[in-house]
This record gives sequence, C-alpha cells and structure tokens, in this order.
Amino acid sequence: MVVRDILTLVHQEITERAMNGELDFAASLKERVGLLKGVPADVFDKLKSVITIAKGARELCRALKALGFKMAVLSGGFQPLAEWLAGQLGLDYAVANHVRHPIPLPINIPY
Repeated sequence: MVVRDILTLVHQEITERAMNGELDFAASLKERVGLLKGVPADVFDKLKSVITIAKGARELCRALKALGFKMAVLSGGFQPLAEWLAGQLGLDYAVANHVRHPIPLPINIPY
C-alpha cells in the first residue's frame, strides 16, 4: 500500500464513519493506528509532500499572529504531521494522537 492510499483510507473511511457516529473515538483511533502496521517509520515524512495547505492559510495565520492571536492545530491524525503543519503556519500549539513504536495491542484509551 502506498502512502497516498493510506492517507485516503484514513480520510474517507475511518473519518467518515466516526463523523457519522458509527465509530467512537477509541475505535476510530485503533483503526487509524492499525493502518500503520507494516508502514515504514518515515511515513509521516513522506506524507508531508502530499499535504496541500489551503491558499491564503499562511497569510491568514501571519495576520492573526500580528494581531496577537494564539493559534493551534487540533487533529484526529498524528502528532508528527500536526507539528509539521504548526511549523508551516507559525501556529503556537499542535495537538494530535501520539504513536509509540512498537504499538502495544490492544489499545486501551480511557474516557
């Protein structure tokens, strides 16, 4: 499976099911992490090249920062990409899921 296919699966299938209430957070995260099985450790670096930042996003973030706003990216994805995006946009915070390697199973997430 290529990196772009993984990104598509995460976005289209798991996220849609979670948004429709078919998956709770724990199940959604478990499925997302499951997609990473067998994927090279540098997958997040490879994904950076296929992420498109919306036109005008950088300018908007710079303008808001100049006005003193604090900004964050809050993502259902994974921390490495959230941190990268925060760096690209000059955001103050990045919050997303953390993945440790190797991934212990089963995943138990407290509510």
